[in-house]
Amino acid sequence: MTSQLYYRRVLKTFEQVMPAIPNCFRRNAVYYWRRWRPGPHRELLELCLRVKEARTARIISSRLTAESDRLFPLWTSGLMNKDQLISYLNGLIVEKPVPYGTDSSCWRTAWRRA
Repeated sequence: MTSQLYYRRVLKTFEQVMPAIPNCFRRNAVYYWRRWRPGPHRELLELCLRVKEARTARIISSRLTAESDRLFPLWTSGLMNKDQLISYLNGLIVEKPVPYGTDSSCWRTAWRRA
């Protein structure tokens, strides 16, 4: 009985410290990004982030969400098709953040090819 109470406290503390990653979910220890196309013709985009760490998934997911906000109007207007959008967003996934201290710019905005 006491072990169940202990695990509930640990899980509650973990949930408070680690909030959910927007537009991201975990399947078999790998993170995926999922977003619905806005508008009357809703379509689902789902991409594998190919990472197992929550911190890296959070960085990549926020980058994908920002870029999709910028590119969804092009997709809905017909200037970009779904295959072009997916290939562009997959290109963002293979980029990794530069570790802090290795570049003069901020580590959150500095990106390099893996």
